[in-house]
Amino acid sequence: KVTPKGLSQERFIFNEKLAYPLFILLALNCISLSYSMFLVFSDNSSIVEPQLLGGLQLIWLFNLYNILILIISLYMMVDAPKSDVYHWLTVRKKVKIFELDSYYNTKGLITKISEVGAEIRVNNNQFSLNKIIKIKFPKHNLVIAAIIKDIQFHKSYSQLIVTFSDLSLLEERKLIAILYGNSDQWKSKKTPGELKSLWLMLKVLVRPNFLRKRQ
Repeated sequence: KVTPKGLSQERFIFNEKLAYPLFILLALNCISLSYSMFLVFSDNSSIVEPQLLGGLQLIWLFNLYNILILIISLYMMVDAPKSDVYHWLTVRKKVKIFELDSYYNTKGLITKISEVGAEIRVNNNQFSLNKIIKIKFPKHNLVIAAIIKDIQFHKSYSQLIVTFSDLSLLEERKLIAILYGNSDQWKSKKTPGELKSLWLMLKVLVRPNFLRKRQ
C-alpha cells in the first residue's frame, strides 16, 4: 500500500512499509563499517594482515557510499504536505485574453497551468479582481472562461491568477491534451557526471527534496 495520490494532505507522510527493506540494508552497512573499523583501530589490530588493510579501506568507501545512497532513498519515502489536489505545470504558452462582450484582446503568456487554473503574464494593468475573461489558446482551437482571483503587479508586467469556470467535457479533454499531450513541453535533462552526481547527493542529504518543494 502506498500513499494515495490525487489528494491534498496537511502533514508529512512517511511510507513505512516501503522503507523497511532500506532500514535493514542501512543497518547491515553500518554494522559492516563498524566491524571493519574495529578490526583496524582496536587493540587487536595486529591480527589484521597488512595486505588486508587496503581491502578494508575499500570496504569503508563502499559502505559510506551505500549509507549515503540509502539515507537519500529514505528521504524519498517522505511525502511533503500538499494543499492543492492538482499538479501545476511550469510552461510558456502564448494566449489571447478577451473581456466579455468585447472583441479587443490582450496577448498573454501562461507560465503555470493546471486543470483548474493558470498564471498568466500580461503587459498591462487594465484587469481587476473577480472579472470574468475568456482565454484563447490559438494553437489548440480552445477558448475557455476564467475568473481573475488575484493580480500580482511587477515593474514591467502583471501576473494574473485565474481559475477556470465550469468546463464542458470537450473543453476538459482539450485542456488535458494541452497539459499532458505535448511532448515538446517537457524539458530535457542531461545526465550529470560522477562529480556532479556526488555534489547533488550531498546537497540532497543536507536539504532533502521534500523540504525544498513543499506545496
